[in-house]
Amino acid sequence: MKYLVFAGLILTLLSCEKTFTHERYIKNLSLDTLTVVNPDFEETHYVFPGESKLIYSYQNLDNNNGEAACQWEGDTLMIQTIHGVSCDKATTFESNWLSVYMQTEDGHSQKCTFEVDSTNF
Repeated sequence: MKYLVFAGLILTLLSCEKTFTHERYIKNLSLDTLTVVNPDFEETHYVFPGESKLIYSYQNLDNNNGEAACQWEGDTLMIQTIHGVSCDKATTFESNWLSVYMQTEDGHSQKCTFEVDSTNF
């Protein structure tokens, strides 16, 4: 009987496990196609005018600590037009990111968006 109660408790705890999903996007409000290089993963993304593109995401156990920082904390995220002109808006400043934090069925989710427009070049 003890084993049955213990197994039931373990199954209950496992079924209650929630996740925190964190996503970072680049939104291109300029008229040029952007090249976004993430040196942490040696990835290159192309973001067309008017498009938002997911450039990084992770999931971990949701511990209800609230929002995570949106600012870029890895190697320098390089954003350029396809003509090689670099973005002068810093991805390392939290104030340059828009954050949406929401409750989901499976835990919490946070979407961070870094908007780039023609004045940032």
